[in-house]
Amino acid sequence: MAVETGKLVVVDLELTCWDDPSRADDMEIIEIGICVFDGMTGKIGRKSSTLVRPNLLEISDRCHQITGLTTERLKRDGAPLNEALNRLRKAYPFRSSGWAAWGEGDRRCMSGECASKGISYPFADAYINVAHLHALCGCSTARNTRRVSLEEALEQLDMEFEGRPHSGADDAWNTARVLRKILGWKE
Repeated sequence: MAVETGKLVVVDLELTCWDDPSRADDMEIIEIGICVFDGMTGKIGRKSSTLVRPNLLEISDRCHQITGLTTERLKRDGAPLNEALNRLRKAYPFRSSGWAAWGEGDRRCMSGECASKGISYPFADAYINVAHLHALCGCSTARNTRRVSLEEALEQLDMEFEGRPHSGADDAWNTARVLRKILGWKE
């Protein structure tokens, strides 16, 4: 399959989360935020979000506070992961473009959850870790070796977060904005 020149699908996943550390293995994707960055023009295409109904259909108070999502909303509006990915495959060039996210967590999570649920991995092999690129380009002012958050990166680049943090679509959009700035495109 030919790769679409200059197009990059930018993704952000939101996951279930718990106050109880013993439930760390219970994390599942509950939202996939996405937009397309055109590296040839610097334009960021429309952002969207797809809700995913997790197998362990329970959203903790902590998760609700962070993401704004509720068990009731995911029951009503969410689709099983395979169905959600099929919808996104029709709307976005997953297999013909590289993809990007903030850090390695989203890539590991998507790979692991697809494998555990017997779902075909949706993305191309070409992946850009925007947090790593941010650090490599000397954009980070962190004085230690920890990775900075997306919000910290925006601040370091004299940019404001647009939207609501921990909204998949808004996080994907802001990740694309950081990538655009690192690559020298103007806002």
